[in-house]
Formats: sequence, structure tokens, C-alpha cells
Amino acid sequence: MITLIGFGVNDGDISLNAYKKLKECDKIFVRTSDSKSCKFLIKEGLPFTTFDDFYNSSRSFDTLNKKIVKEILKNKDCCFLVDGAVCEDECCRIILSRTKNVKVFNGVSKTESALAKNALGINYTAVSAFDVNLLKSGATLPLVVYDMGDFFTASKVKEKLSDLFGEECVGFLVSGEKIIKIKVYELDREENFAINPVFILPDKKLQEKQRFCYDDIISIINILRAPNGCPWDKVQTADSILKNLIEECYELVDAIKLDDDDKIEEEIGDVLLQCAFHTVFGQERGAFTNSDVISRVCSKLITRHTHVFGQDNAQDASRALEVWEKNKHIEKNLTTVTDDVKAVPKIYPALIRAQKTFKRAVKGFNDAVQEQAVINEIKNFTSVGELLFSVCKLAYVIGVDAEEELTKVIEDYILKVQERENLNK
Repeated sequence: MITLIGFGVNDGDISLNAYKKLKECDKIFVRTSDSKSCKFLIKEGLPFTTFDDFYNSSRSFDTLNKKIVKEILKNKDCCFLVDGAVCEDECCRIILSRTKNVKVFNGVSKTESALAKNALGINYTAVSAFDVNLLKSGATLPLVVYDMGDFFTASKVKEKLSDLFGEECVGFLVSGEKIIKIKVYELDREENFAINPVFILPDKKLQEKQRFCYDDIISIINILRAPNGCPWDKVQTADSILKNLIEECYELVDAIKLDDDDKIEEEIGDVLLQCAFHTVFGQERGAFTNSDVISRVCSKLITRHTHVFGQDNAQDASRALEVWEKNKHIEKNLTTVTDDVKAVPKIYPALIRAQKTFKRAVKGFNDAVQEQAVINEIKNFTSVGELLFSVCKLAYVIGVDAEEELTKVIEDYILKVQERENLNK
């Protein structure tokens, strides 16, 4: 049987039963000769094998862990002694997922020991430095990162935490009994990684944060709409800020057309703010929550892409759109062509609505529309409305977007006005 033993953090942390097992075991493995576990075995006079050669020959920690696990699994009766707790060690986690022929003496956790030294609470996120890239925006603070045993790993942790929380964010590096207050960008400047330090990011107030997530927008709006919040935000309703949503969407489109990344970043944020406001309105009515909104759009992306997540096939973009439309009709119960054309939002600008309505009708009836027939309609129009609708039909037939084409012409006209005015100066 393979026995996984957590040495703990300090001498004396190892349990009596775990110690007895080590004394009885003929084959003991430790990660490296620099570990506290190794020093303990030397002091006790117990024979052991290290994986120092694997450390020197492995290109990455993923490769290192695979080599260590493979070696341990080859030995059916051995002990693997790790610093801290078994549950914190990546190799131990892999071994436990591969075989049930394992006994565990978990040991004192490096994470909980570090938290206790900093007088932090029980609600926290703990992650191995090897898994730090799995962290997502909105991770619960305090955050504890362990297994940060060398410069390369510390650099990876620094890069990820800088992205999530900001490089100037202040935390605590716990190395044995020593606690240092440092900023995230200083993580890979630590000189003694042999102690395998633990890094802790404490919780922050909203106004102290440097980096935020979507949940923070919801939290800020809730604060602004609270009794002691902002007088303006408290009185807003879905109707009162509806025009803001439309305006922000147009401003985002304008930024995209200008290919201005700085403006695109800003305007995406402004659109998200409007979405967050309407989410909060929904929460206040008891209609839906932020989780409902996110879950719905994620579910839609999965159920509409059955050529990726299901049994449908789509070899090109055209076929992928057909699959999307098929699944959309099923989900929305659009069983007739009339259902489909009525589903085009009335709030759309008239040109967009006209072209979409015609497109759905053509596809629904499988009509073969001839370009010349539409041109004849344009020549024989009886009202301006009919003329505009026929032009939208022509745009669909020849494969252009009526709204975009008209926008281009308007821009050209503005330039001509400008040129004419400059000539007259």
C-alpha cells in the first residue's frame, strides 16, 4: 500500500501514527533534499530517496509531477512524505485520483498555519502555485498560494495575481516563522525559496481594490442603491435609463468602427454597467439573479452550438449558422414563418428590421428571389415606405447590409459638404 504522509509545517507537527508508519516503512520518498521533510528524516536516521534528479531534468513542474507520480506508483509498498498537508501536494492529489490502494496521514496544512499567523478567517481560497492559472476573476479573498518553491513558480504566480488583483496589491509572504509584507510584483524577488513560502492576499474593501470582476459591478450598484447610497442611482428604473443602454451600445459600435482599443475597452465597460443595472433591477423585483443571467447565456451558447457540444455537424460558417438557427427555433418554439418574422424586435432601426424580416420570410418559405424582380419593384414603388422596403430587399439579395451601406453614404455626404464649404471660404 502507498502511504501519503503530511510532515506539517514545524518539527513536532507529524502525527504519532504517521511517525510509526515511517519507522516501519522500508521505502520512503521525499520531494527534495532541501525540504523540511528530508531534514526530519536525516535527524531521525531513517533511510529515504529524493527526487532531486527529477527536479534537475524536468522542463516544467507538470513534467516533474508526472515523473514523481510514475515512480511512486511503481512501488506498491512505500511512503511519500511531503511538507505541509497531503491535500496541498499536487503529486498526492494525482496519486489519489489514480489508485484507491492509498492510506493518508494528512498533516498540518501550510495554508491554515499561515492564515492563523495572520489572524485571518476561515473563508478563503487556497491554491497550489502549480494550479494558479486555474484561478478566475472574482476568486474569494483571502487567497493563499502555496508550493511556491522557486523563482520560476513565483514568477508564474506574480503574473497571474497581477492580472487578477493588480501588481501593486499588498500581501504577506510567510516563510517558516518569518512574515514579510510585500507587493505582488515583488514575489519572484524572494531569495530563499527552499523554505517553500506561502503567499497570502488578504481581503480588500472595494475602494482599496486595483482590479475588479463583474460581480464587483453588481456589488457597487447595490451599494449605490442602498438607503445611504447615491440619490441619483437610488431613483433609477429600467425605463429611466433605457436610453442610456441604447446610447452606450452605439458608442461601443462607434469605437469598434474607429478601431480605437482604448475607447473599445471603455465602452465595453459602459455597456456592461448598463447590463449590471438591469440585472440589479431584476434582482430587486425578484425576477432573476446575476447567476440566472450568466447561466442562461452560457446554456444558450452550449445548446445553440450542437455542432461543437452535440451531435450536429458543421464544416463551415454557413452550416454553423444553420445549426444555430435550427436550435433557436426549437428553443423559442418558432413553428411558423409568421412566428419567425414577428420575433424580429420592433425597437430595431427600420432598415435593420426590414432586412431581417424579409430575410426570415425568404428562408421560411424557401423563396428564390430574383434581383431584377426587386429592381422592378423599386422602379414601380407607390410610396416612400415601399421604396425603402424594396431597397432593403435588394440589399439582402445582393448580400449587403442596408444599414451599413446607408451609413457609408451618409459619411461620404458629410465629407462632400465639408469640401464644398471649404471651397467657399
